[in-house]
Amino acid sequence: MTKCFDKGNLCTHNIPLFGQLPFEIQSKLVESALHQEVERAEILVKEGDLAEEIKIIRSGKVKLNTYDEDGKELIVNILTRGDTIGEDLFFDARKHPHNAIAMTACKICIVSKKTFINLIKDEPEVAWSLINVLTKRLRKSNETIELLHENDGLKRIIKFFYQDKDKKDKDYINLTIDDIAASTNLRRETVSRKLSYLQKEKYIERQANAKIKIINSKGLKDLLDK
Repeated sequence: MTKCFDKGNLCTHNIPLFGQLPFEIQSKLVESALHQEVERAEILVKEGDLAEEIKIIRSGKVKLNTYDEDGKELIVNILTRGDTIGEDLFFDARKHPHNAIAMTACKICIVSKKTFINLIKDEPEVAWSLINVLTKRLRKSNETIELLHENDGLKRIIKFFYQDKDKKDKDYINLTIDDIAASTNLRRETVSRKLSYLQKEKYIERQANAKIKIINSKGLKDLLDK
């Protein structure tokens, strides 16, 4: 059994679900957590699996996907460091609605259902933290639905930028063109063309390692209002 530490902190430290809890409570939570390392393309969760644990992504990138009747892949979300899988499912013995597949090598912390439920019984603060996070997740789901109903490709990308920025609380988008295309349900070529336009007009700055910096936030918002 391996405790989950990340640069001197518990792996729960930067996770909204647990991060605001006292250190002593977080310590109890991770006392029985397991540390797992997975390779690229490894399946973390299969669609239909019973949600019996919470998986915390310590490093790497994971996609949530499903497949339509024709076998076409539909990417629902892309998760990165600090995101979790399964915490909003297992209280009512629900099954995972999507597959979770490692897009890169990943480090994962696993907290069992039994550990989490026992902690909620003993520490009411955990329940309040959970309610707060699930409320934010519901808002994010509604935003995603709204995003995918946007017909203008440029506006869809800009809205996605702001969703990702709010999620990470920063002015950088650390996703590749393929990631953005998957998240916005746009063709890769469309995303590449729109990003080139935004860079040419100095709304964004594309940097190394798939990093995009928003340099004209007001201008982007003005584009949304057109």
